[in-house]
Amino acid sequence: MQTQINNNNEIHCKVQFGNEFRRFFLQHSYSAMLDQIRTIFNFKNDDDLCIKYSDDEGDLVTVSSDEELAFAIELFSNSVLRLTVAGPVLENNKKCAQRFGPKWAPKENNESDKWEKLRAEKAELWKQKKAQKVAAKLESKKDGKSKSEKWEAKRACWEAKKEKFLNDPELCKKKLENIEMKLQKLQDRKQWLQTKVDENVNPGFANRLAHINAKINRFESFRAMLTNPGISTGPVVSSVVPVVSVPEPNPVPAPFNLNVTEADLNVAKEDRAIFVNEITETQLKIQAKKNELQALRVQARSSEITREVANERTNTMRKELEDLRTAWQEKKSALHSHDAKIRTIRQALQSQKKAQKQQAH
Repeated sequence: MQTQINNNNEIHCKVQFGNEFRRFFLQHSYSAMLDQIRTIFNFKNDDDLCIKYSDDEGDLVTVSSDEELAFAIELFSNSVLRLTVAGPVLENNKKCAQRFGPKWAPKENNESDKWEKLRAEKAELWKQKKAQKVAAKLESKKDGKSKSEKWEAKRACWEAKKEKFLNDPELCKKKLENIEMKLQKLQDRKQWLQTKVDENVNPGFANRLAHINAKINRFESFRAMLTNPGISTGPVVSSVVPVVSVPEPNPVPAPFNLNVTEADLNVAKEDRAIFVNEITETQLKIQAKKNELQALRVQARSSEITREVANERTNTMRKELEDLRTAWQEKKSALHSHDAKIRTIRQALQSQKKAQKQQAH
């Protein structure tokens, strides 16, 4: 093999960067070699380059000084010095991938990058939803409908449905039968839950029982409205099947018999405020009891009290906490029933106003 050193004491060098190869004569200087590589591959002056070569044992050795370059030149003095450039570290690796192949493409195995992409996608979806809401608001403003008009439209729709049930005997009868079937199922479910609550199997059954009671109250109030809308003042407690009176084919609307005033509505609102205050106080008591239970656990862990005393106090506090939660659910159910009563009073006042307007006309 002929020598690769020319008359100017330069070494024949072959450099690889990605899928691109270049040949040139290398001088005995590390800084001059960097300048030559930057010039050939069009790198910037501030790009960080990592230059390596494969030695006689097959290992990749990094060149970072004049001494290491001199050793590499001496090792390959009678052959071509093959160098590999593992750089530069570009901010945008896509350009590097387009130029030098998929080997230099940005890696997607980093979990943080995946989470960042997910966050960006969610942020984009949130922006789109917000833009849709803004567009809907603008369209509603263009239509010229205010909030009060929209609520009036909803009330009119509900009144139309109500009149549909009350004026159609067959439809009212079918609706009442459907309500009775649902009430029977809810009563069976209530009995089963009551047995579980009495056995104290799980505190969660008390919450379910309160939810079932609220449903029963809603269905009973709706049933009372369908059977006699002029007398119902709230949810009916009894679960006896009412006798459905079939009206005439073209019934004449009877005058409203419930005598209520604005004072009754104000009293009902004051009672509701009392219910809300009691519920808030119960919630505060529950939170305080939870804090006491947490402090007791800390004392037991630090061995300030014995295990037997800690267990006894814990059981007592848990029972008190369950009683508070049960009372909280009962008060919420009572509040729901009271809200139904307030709605009934408002409907009665509206019916009275309509009757007065009809008489005036």
